[in-house]
Amino acid sequence: MGLVPALIIVVPVMGSLIGYLGYYSVHFGSVVIMVLVRGLVTPPVGIRAMEACKISGITYGRSHGILPSLTLVWLAVIPLIAFVPGLVLWLPQLINNPR
Repeated sequence: MGLVPALIIVVPVMGSLIGYLGYYSVHFGSVVIMVLVRGLVTPPVGIRAMEACKISGITYGRSHGILPSLTLVWLAVIPLIAFVPGLVLWLPQLINNPR
């Protein structure tokens, strides 16, 4: 499943629940996008990784050297932004509340 169909299915259902529970929609959107993009980049399918290999002119097999380290970083960042909303919300709060 691609990113757009997943967003069309998940966001309307979960978005109203997130708003009802009092969470920030920007924070929810950031976490959803990070999780979905991680799924599109990593094997076994890795559609976006295949597209990046095609654009850069390297083989998909050669990209497997960097994908494990990218996955580890991604797996560290996703829980960090999910459980520390200030990392995502500092810029929107700065824009909404200028000093």
